[in-house]
Amino acid sequence: MEANMQMQDGSTTLVAEPPKPLEVAKTLVTVSRDCMAAYLTIDLPEGAELPSVEDVKEKLAAAGVHSGILEDSISYALRLPGEKVLCAEGVAAISGIDACIIQLVDTSECGRPVEMEGGVVDFKNLNLYIMVEKGQVLAEKNAATAGTPGKDVLGREVPGKAGKDVALIAGKHMEVVDGNKLTSTTAGQLLFAGGKMNVTPVQEIKGDVDLSTGNIEFAGDVVIRGSVTDGFRVKASGNIDVSGNVSGATVEGDNVTIRMGIVGMNRGQILARGSVAAKFIENATVIAEEDIMVSDVVLHSHLSAGKRIKVGGKRGHIVGGVAIAGVEISAKSVGALLGTATELQAGINPKVRDEYSALSKEIKNTEESLNQINQGVNKLRSVDPMTLPPDRRDILLKLTRTQFTLLGQVDAKKKRMAEVEAALDRLQGGQIKVSDTLFPGVKIVIGTLIKLINEPIRFVVFYAEADEVKLRPFK
Repeated sequence: MEANMQMQDGSTTLVAEPPKPLEVAKTLVTVSRDCMAAYLTIDLPEGAELPSVEDVKEKLAAAGVHSGILEDSISYALRLPGEKVLCAEGVAAISGIDACIIQLVDTSECGRPVEMEGGVVDFKNLNLYIMVEKGQVLAEKNAATAGTPGKDVLGREVPGKAGKDVALIAGKHMEVVDGNKLTSTTAGQLLFAGGKMNVTPVQEIKGDVDLSTGNIEFAGDVVIRGSVTDGFRVKASGNIDVSGNVSGATVEGDNVTIRMGIVGMNRGQILARGSVAAKFIENATVIAEEDIMVSDVVLHSHLSAGKRIKVGGKRGHIVGGVAIAGVEISAKSVGALLGTATELQAGINPKVRDEYSALSKEIKNTEESLNQINQGVNKLRSVDPMTLPPDRRDILLKLTRTQFTLLGQVDAKKKRMAEVEAALDRLQGGQIKVSDTLFPGVKIVIGTLIKLINEPIRFVVFYAEADEVKLRPFK
């Protein structure tokens, strides 16, 4: 501040320079390009006064910074003038989780042989194939999630990025259910091709069933381009088609076709829920709920068919063993000149007969148990119930409950036995047809009637009539 003094002569004299005005501190606010951070710098010239916290907040508000303000940073910036201090921080948006497909079928054991007791590896069970059931859930999709929004320092919402979606693609014999589940539309083998799952209802073995494949167990049809070798097993829920032979092995399926022959080695067996067809059968057990059809010969085997056994072709022989059919047996020739023991039974359904035998035993055993319980119940009831100790009353209660249960079981089994007996009665019309020669040593059984053949007979049909096995010419 200038100071002047007036002299006596009226003039003025400069006594001091006037004081300079105090400089004002500057508050600088810088916002990042993405508006997710704000910085504060206090420019404090020498001699200037610090702004107040309220002044700084007003500056922040004037710069548009309204969100994520760090209160302690303002005080820090005021203590360190000239320093660039982070004073506000936005909340980052969170991206959603990407969709993913979770495989629900365990493939870790695929190709790893079964380990038996003692660490011995069973090379007949190689686990080469992954089997699935119809309707089985093979994979499940976890949907992508939406992102969580954030907020910048200016108070504006920052949208969260949604997770990436992924398509749930159904391979062969598969379908998408409920938009997020991949299921099999058929039982079969699970295959992987091009990163995609497929289900095939037919399993094809391009060569033999041997140590290179192990045993086969498949929920579907099986096609074997080679043979089934000694000691191995093929089991399928569908049909089985073997291009070669079955030698000393077990084959089980719906309809079984063996385009060459069955060499049973007295241990091999074929089990079919439908029919069996083969070129020849030798020293084997073949059981079919429907028909057995052979295009050449049957030697020393046990055949059992719910309906028909037919041995045709140029030779059409049945020599040795037993053949049982529910309706009919037909062959070109049966037995041999040397009198080889051969037995043909028609009008007998083996499955029905076995059920009848099993029911008879079950009814007998159940009735014996029921009789014992009845004796126990009668003995306990002969005593005044009021004098029975609590433990005896509990025993009586349990025995009474068991008594009613067994009575119900006996009743149900007897009803089923009556149905089976009726089915057996309907089978009495079975017949055996021989289009050429029937040799001595053959036993003919129709239902429960038996006829032994003591001399060669040609072109004949056997049937039952008036409790006797009769014959008529083959036409």
